[in-house]
Amino acid sequence: MDGIELVKGDLTVQRYIDLGGSSQQYGTHTDNDVVVRLDLASYPELLGEWVTRELINRIQKLRKKAGLQATDNVDIYISVEDQEGDNVVREAMNDHSDSIRKSVGSMPVDVKEKPEDATVIIMEEQEVAGRKILLWLAHPGS
Repeated sequence: MDGIELVKGDLTVQRYIDLGGSSQQYGTHTDNDVVVRLDLASYPELLGEWVTRELINRIQKLRKKAGLQATDNVDIYISVEDQEGDNVVREAMNDHSDSIRKSVGSMPVDVKEKPEDATVIIMEEQEVAGRKILLWLAHPGS
């Protein structure tokens, strides 16, 4: 299922479930035959993975919008609107740098590091994890 492997303990099948007094940690839905109960708690270790997937997705869509091919070598620059968001995005990038490099070819770097002679191909405001970010794709300077 979308590359997500379910292991023992991820799924529990029960004949009856008490829906009364459920904590806010769980969301439930039923069609009168089947009840689905999801754990809605936020887990810090999963937040970084989610932010990384969102960032990769935004970069890939921006590459497509710019008409770039998968083999086109471009530098990626990033700017995050607020300090808290910057911390969340940068931590995710540090923790999952291999995934980012493998998916988009290079690591985004702070726009302050963009050389003056870099040729910007496209720049766009995006939203990742509820934070406004600016992404630039540029041809490397000489």
